[in-house]
Amino acid sequence: AFDESLLTGESRPVPKHQKDTVIGCSRHVGSSPCRVLATRVGSGSAVAQIVQLVEKAAASASTAPAQRFADAAATVFVPCVVLLAALTALVWFCMVSSGSVRMPSSHHWSHAFLTCEQMLFALKFGLSVLLVACPCAMG
Repeated sequence: AFDESLLTGESRPVPKHQKDTVIGCSRHVGSSPCRVLATRVGSGSAVAQIVQLVEKAAASASTAPAQRFADAAATVFVPCVVLLAALTALVWFCMVSSGSVRMPSSHHWSHAFLTCEQMLFALKFGLSVLLVACPCAMG
């Protein structure tokens, strides 16, 4: 029997008989000696063919025009959305802290706590812009 797990991932050794094909990276696990005739070596071997396929796939992995356009759009879109979200939070914080917009809470806190609460209130609007424009920002 031959262990072909290196190439095939087979969990158990594969029994082989006379004239059967043996893969080049197989390991003999039987107790009796065996003779193997190499019929395909070098570029004809299974391992060399796998390497060739991987190299060919890597060479042809150039991005499609639509993918290049999406990448270019994302490099502009994401920073603009983050900037817009920060600007939204800043504008809301300025409106709340100036008193032109009232917060829904009716508590009378100290000034330091009120400023923190105002920042959190404004931050909700900034995060809303970010999450609506880029839902992937949640993950």
